[in-house]
Amino acid sequence: MYVTLRQLTYFQALAKEGNFGRAALACRVSQPALSMQIKEMEAELGAALVERKARQVVLTPFGRRILDHADGETGIVLHHRTAEDDFLRPHTPHRFVDLRSIRKAA
Repeated sequence: MYVTLRQLTYFQALAKEGNFGRAALACRVSQPALSMQIKEMEAELGAALVERKARQVVLTPFGRRILDHADGETGIVLHHRTAEDDFLRPHTPHRFVDLRSIRKAA
């Protein structure tokens, strides 16, 4: 199970905002682009991360576990990025994070 750092960042914003539109604004992307990345992430992980309701999203139990892991992973990755890395590869979207250690069922 591999997801990109971008997908984790979008998922974190979605969890924080509780709404696809507000999460997209926070990430400075279109709502369809954010929604597509979340759907791709769910497909890669093989389980729903959120329950989609009329005007909000609610994390599933699996989504909460992924969020806990994502908070740690993105913090680690962002801490280790250097100014040189940003200069050499400023728009590298495909930093992968391995989530195989997280189980779908509790």
